[in-house]
Amino acid sequence: GNDLGTGSRLSQLLRCTSHRSAMRVAATLACAAAAAFPKMAGLNIPWNQFGNDLGTGNFDADWFDKYFATAASNYQNIARFWVHCDGRALQYGSDGSVTGLPTGFTTDLANLVSIAQKHQVVVQLCLWSFDMCKDDAGVGHTHATVAASEAASKSYVDNALKPMLEAVKGYPNVIVEAINEPEWCMKGPGNTPDQVDPAAMQRFVAMISEAAHAEGRKTTVGSASLKWSSHAPESESCFWDDAALSKAYPSPSGALDFYNIHYYDWMYNAQWGYDPVRANTTHWQLDKPTVVAELPASSQHYSVDQMLKGATGNGFDGFMFWAYNDKQFPVDPALGPMGSWAQEQKASYESVLTWLRGQGEVVV
Repeated sequence: GNDLGTGSRLSQLLRCTSHRSAMRVAATLACAAAAAFPKMAGLNIPWNQFGNDLGTGNFDADWFDKYFATAASNYQNIARFWVHCDGRALQYGSDGSVTGLPTGFTTDLANLVSIAQKHQVVVQLCLWSFDMCKDDAGVGHTHATVAASEAASKSYVDNALKPMLEAVKGYPNVIVEAINEPEWCMKGPGNTPDQVDPAAMQRFVAMISEAAHAEGRKTTVGSASLKWSSHAPESESCFWDDAALSKAYPSPSGALDFYNIHYYDWMYNAQWGYDPVRANTTHWQLDKPTVVAELPASSQHYSVDQMLKGATGNGFDGFMFWAYNDKQFPVDPALGPMGSWAQEQKASYESVLTWLRGQGEVVV
C-alpha cells in the first residue's frame, strides 16, 4: 500500500521534495502515494437482534466476540453490521426528526467496534436499511421522513450520526455505509409502503457521506443491484455516482469512496443479467472500486468458487456473503472457498486499514 507504483508518482513526489533534505516524507493529500484498494472478504452479520442490538440493554458482547473470532479464523477481514435497521431504537420528535440516541447506544457501538478490532476485523457500519420505509415494528408509521426531509436528515446527522462517529473516533477499523438497498424505498424501483423521491434519498446519502468524511471515514452505499448502479445499456439507473449525488446535494465531500452492489439469483440472465460474474466492471462502467456486499452462498447458477473467481476476474474487489444469522441463506458453503480466496488475494486486515488511512509514509 506504500509502493509508489508508477514513475509519474515518483516524479511528483520528488518535485514536492526537491527543495527539502528530509529522507522520510509523510504523504499528504496534495502529494501522496495513495494506498491501493484492498480485497475484502467477509460476511453480513448483520445483527443479533434486528434494530435492537445497541442502546436497548440487549447488547451481547459474548455473541459478537464469538462472531468476530470465527470470522478471523476463517480469514475474513471485514463484516457488515446493520446499525439502525428500520430506526426503531432512535429517539424522535413529533415531526419525525431524530432527537437523539438512547442511553448506552454509543457505549455499545464502541464495544462492538472494539471487539472487532481485537480480532482484526473491519466493521462496515450499515446505518439504515430500506426497512425505514416499512412499519415492521408496528408503531403506526415509518421513518421515511428521515430521508425524505432535508431538515429531518440534518437532525439525524447532528443528533445521532455525529455522536456515533465521535464514539468510535479512536478505532481505525470502521467504514460507514449510508443505507442498505435504498432503491426498494425510492419512488420508481421501490416496493415499500412509504417511498421517497430518488433525489431525496441521494441527498440523504450524500449528507451522511459528508459527515463521515469530516471525521476521516470512508463511505459507501449498499445498492440492491447493478440494475440501479451502472451506466451499462441494460441497467435502468446509476443513482450513486459522483454526478448523481452532487446534483442532489452539491457538497465537495458528499461522494462515495467505493461502491457496494448486491447479487441474488433474481438478477441472473445469461444475456442481460445484473450479474458481476456475467460482465466486467468496464462493461458496467463502474468508476470506483466495487465490492459485492451481499450474495448467496447457494445459487442455482453458480458455485461459490465460480462466483468468487468469476467476479474477481471481472474486476470486483471483494465479497460479503449473506448471512451469518439467516437460516434461509446459510453461509457455511462459502466459508472454505472464501477463506482460500482471501489467502490467495492477500485480503488482510492490515491491507484494509492501510486503505482506510488513505495514505502511508513514503521513503525516498
